Amino acid sequence: MVGIMQSSNKTGYTLLEIMITIVIILGLAALAIPRFGTQVKRIRSSEAAQMLLIIFGEQKDYFRENNVYADDTLWSDLGIDKPTLDNFGAIVLDDGTTNLSCGLGGNVQYIARTTSNDGEYTLYALTSGEIACKPVTGTCPGSPCTNMGYGDFTP
Repeated sequence: MVGIMQSSNKTGYTLLEIMITIVIILGLAALAIPRFGTQVKRIRSSEAAQMLLIIFGEQKDYFRENNVYADDTLWSDLGIDKPTLDNFGAIVLDDGTTNLSCGLGGNVQYIARTTSNDGEYTLYALTSGEIACKPVTGTCPGSPCTNMGYGDFTP
């Protein structure tokens, strides 16, 4: 009779409750981590894109004076020092005669480019003033570029 009248004072969680909680947390993490990585890449690429736009402006000024774009040997003629970026390799100037093709049946010219330190994609300053993104390997448009919000590259 004593056993029936005693109330259970056990507190805490059962093993099943803990396991369900862990499964839910892992499921949420599996959804969030890829998006977080994409956001980090987007932030890192914005630094390079801003610098490429600055260089585009300098290249346009150089073009107005000389009727050609500066190549990588003429940094001093642009009036700016060659920048170093935290998450990208060196910026390379081009005289606007090199075609950037993505296999979509057209070519466009670029005047500066830089490749991400992870070697996944390259950003280009086009002669039109747009910033284009092209995966280092694979087809264009490619997932690293479209995931970061760059539109489909259509020359």
